[in-house]
Amino acid sequence: MQEKEILDYPEWKHQRPRLYSKEAVLGFTVLFTILFGAILYIANLRTIGKWHKGFFVTVGAVFYHLVAMEIIQRFEIPFIITFIVNFIGGIILVGPVWNKQINQKLDYVNRSLLTPFLIAVIIVLLVIIAQIRFGMIDIQL
Repeated sequence: MQEKEILDYPEWKHQRPRLYSKEAVLGFTVLFTILFGAILYIANLRTIGKWHKGFFVTVGAVFYHLVAMEIIQRFEIPFIITFIVNFIGGIILVGPVWNKQINQKLDYVNRSLLTPFLIAVIIVLLVIIAQIRFGMIDIQL
């Protein structure tokens, strides 16, 4: 690691930080939404001591999600396109945003995805149950 990088991450001078990988952030973004991928990304920022940059990521992710969902609903775009839209958002998050804020050359150890995955699945199930309960989804038995 170069001297400048050590100064950027003083708490990791002697060990590598445990971060969610780019692939994990992209996968969560595609499977769930950019909001879930942004949560993992913000956890990474917090780990390396750059938590203050998480606000802009949050605002950007919420804005991207709201605009994308509005376009998809307004033009009645097929559901499968949602994954493509999420993929594009994820590429932005793990590409230029990651490289600028985290540093693409930072050496890190992959963090376990079990807990975030279980939380995401529970949240998605609760949203689906709420939509069924309040008649937003019609189930034909």
